[in-house]
Amino acid sequence: MQGVQNTQGELMELRSKRLMYPENVGFRYETGGMMEQLRVLTADRIRKFHRDMYQPKNLCLVIVGDVDHANLLQILEKFETTILDDIPRPDAPFQRPWVESDPAPPLTKSTREFVEFPEEDESSATALNILLVYLAGSSASVLENTLVEKEQVASAVYYSIEIRPTIVIQFALSSVATERLQDVEGRFFEVLKNTAANKLDMTYLKDCIARERRLIKDSAESSNTPFSEPIIYDFLFADRDGSTLKEDLENLNEFDELLTWPEEKWRQLIGLWMSDAHHVTILGRPSATLSRKLRLEEKQRIEDQKKRLGRTGLEALEKKLAQAKAENDKDIPKELLERFHVPSTKSIHFIGTTTARSGAAKKLGHLENNVQKLVDSDDNESPLFIHFEHVPSNFAHVNLVISTEAVPVELRPLLSVYLENMFTSPIERHGTRIEFDRVIMELEKDTVGYGIGLASALGNPEVLNMRISVEVEKYASAIQWLEEIIWSSVFDVEVGMSPT
Repeated sequence: MQGVQNTQGELMELRSKRLMYPENVGFRYETGGMMEQLRVLTADRIRKFHRDMYQPKNLCLVIVGDVDHANLLQILEKFETTILDDIPRPDAPFQRPWVESDPAPPLTKSTREFVEFPEEDESSATALNILLVYLAGSSASVLENTLVEKEQVASAVYYSIEIRPTIVIQFALSSVATERLQDVEGRFFEVLKNTAANKLDMTYLKDCIARERRLIKDSAESSNTPFSEPIIYDFLFADRDGSTLKEDLENLNEFDELLTWPEEKWRQLIGLWMSDAHHVTILGRPSATLSRKLRLEEKQRIEDQKKRLGRTGLEALEKKLAQAKAENDKDIPKELLERFHVPSTKSIHFIGTTTARSGAAKKLGHLENNVQKLVDSDDNESPLFIHFEHVPSNFAHVNLVISTEAVPVELRPLLSVYLENMFTSPIERHGTRIEFDRVIMELEKDTVGYGIGLASALGNPEVLNMRISVEVEKYASAIQWLEEIIWSSVFDVEVGMSPT
């Protein structure tokens, strides 16, 4: 914690918690602990906390995958019998955190505060989520397009939702000039209020709904998060009978309902949750004075500690620390490890894939399978090295690997600018210029993801990887987008020089 406690983000977040939540509400506090308390925290106090809180009554085990339920439950039941002596009695009273503790009261007023941070250089629920995507999900969204792209008063607008008994929405604007902090805060809420008061772009809003549905389906194929997160939130905040869990996981029908919402309902939601809601604003201001003050205080604290302990005390603590390190670094006894049975790998079910090759990739050898036959039927002897991996999926993921060898060495430092603007530039289409915000809206309508960067994940950081993910039936549009972005982009000085 010492390394982050006085950083800009930590100071601003902690102050916002202090303003939003009163004493004795858990959300008020820094979960990692403050250095002032950590320095006096005893091992016995930590052990007591672990004994009270790290027990089955406060444990939610989420397993996503193909498992033998009967065998799993048998293993868990056997494990539970081994820890009964180390946890509170199963029939002992237990107070659920967050739900049975003091509730967080609603905000009764809006608050704005400046928070200084040490810096030597001073110049320097589903509908709600859809709305946030509409407002700040990309360069085409309302807040990003207005405050970042057009007015250029910030480099980005970020948002997040914290799921609690009452939802918390957080917006963050980065790289705002210190002297304009208050003005930009006012402009931010002015844009929100104007959005709620005026006609919404319902076509774009419905595109956001459709894209969020695609993103969830895509995530469900590649991550356990769509399954584990609802279970965890249900465990933390909902009734333990699981009555609300089924509707959270059963289907995606809520997106169909959102498509029927009239414009007025969406505007009311913006007003209720954002533009007209009480809020806490934290304005972070760099302070060289605070930076020097913290350094001097830490230096003085160490000197005072040395004087209080003396040579004998320091040597005793050094010896105690060495003993603790030695104890912690001891090898785990072999006989203990051997008590754990290593299961057979036969229970692991891998996703089946089928490889096919085209173009220059065929030099690696010809393959005999149905997918290869399909590829061969459409082969046009492309000079490109084309590798196909066929998997059961609702989506197609296209990766184009581009060599940087031909880029002159003196120009390679500019690649970051090139990459930053690759998907945020206008394009020429049939003699007509399509502005960057329209390009982004069309991209989001067709895809579930896109981007470009170094191909480190593919094992070679000296080449670029341009990627587009689409629904299978839109595979042709992915190829078309690659062609347009590469060959028809227009480098616009105004767009290219926006603050990022």
